[in-house]
Amino acid sequence: NNGVCPKCGSTKSEQIKDGVLNDYNDLTLVLGQRSGKSTMTSMLGAYHLHRFLKLPPLSRLCRGIQDFTPIQATFVALSFSRATKLLWNPFSHIIKNSDWFKDYHDCLTYHGKKMGKEFFRLSSLYARYYHRNLEIYPSGPTKRTLRGDTRFMTATDELGWFPFDPSKEADALDDEMDERERANADEVYASLDRSLGTLRAEVWGLYQRGINHVPTGININTSSPSSWKDKICRLLKESESSKLMLGLRLPTWEISPTFTRDHPIIADAYIKNPTKADRDYGANPPTLNSSLYNKTLVQRLFTGKQHHALVVETVGTGDDKKIHGKLIDKFQPGHWPVTTLALDAGYSNNSFALALG
Repeated sequence: NNGVCPKCGSTKSEQIKDGVLNDYNDLTLVLGQRSGKSTMTSMLGAYHLHRFLKLPPLSRLCRGIQDFTPIQATFVALSFSRATKLLWNPFSHIIKNSDWFKDYHDCLTYHGKKMGKEFFRLSSLYARYYHRNLEIYPSGPTKRTLRGDTRFMTATDELGWFPFDPSKEADALDDEMDERERANADEVYASLDRSLGTLRAEVWGLYQRGINHVPTGININTSSPSSWKDKICRLLKESESSKLMLGLRLPTWEISPTFTRDHPIIADAYIKNPTKADRDYGANPPTLNSSLYNKTLVQRLFTGKQHHALVVETVGTGDDKKIHGKLIDKFQPGHWPVTTLALDAGYSNNSFALALG
């Protein structure tokens, strides 16, 4: 309650210092499709904005934020139109129609007319609260336009489906080639997360001064997964050892009030393609990009006797001694096997190539 536990009287900063409470500022949600991810993000964003509107201007609380510094919130998706449609429009609807915001806006309008000032403006593409110097707007996923601002909130939709090709980035100079930086999952996340650093540092300083009720800058990322190597799943893995990032992975039927596991749409998807359905609805992407072989079939192919023998031989002595393993062909001419598996160890990354004939 305002940064103080009503039962024991300890403060939020004391609990963080003692390791009792994690000071989460990054939310990673890996959720199944049709689970209301965008709506949930918009609701979280509206509540976070309401907390900041109830504060004094940040320049009066924070030593490193000036009264002329705009503090922003940005909604990002794979394109500007998707950011507007999926995140900004639901968010805008919430702050236009919820009782708290309607009363707050009426109050600002009344006093604005009385004083001859404009305290806020809410258009189809942005919201500005001039008396708090807060701006909220949607944006496309280009890192250049996302850099440099000071933010109190960021939200990214479907981060797991942003393209990322590390082989293309390896030989590119910094800030070159717009196509490589556009919608790059790692670049977008880094640009947004760093823009929250100013406020996060200020809030940490407020803890040291005994001020515990000021919310920090939050980064909200929601997405269904595309693979275990996509950005949202990598963030989920990072959250396991982080005290700042909260990561959750939940299937559609544990989030949505509409769908259950046995819902006809989900059940039919699992019948048609269980791997794809488990990725899309179960939020559980396959470990491999594709299933190369049927496991049961492969096991049935290798039921005969071993056709080769492994012979270990030693060559040389002392420091020059080497041990070799060699496969000896046990076949007689005319009795070759009908099934052969070749295994080739890769040069790097513990990769192996398999050929089955």
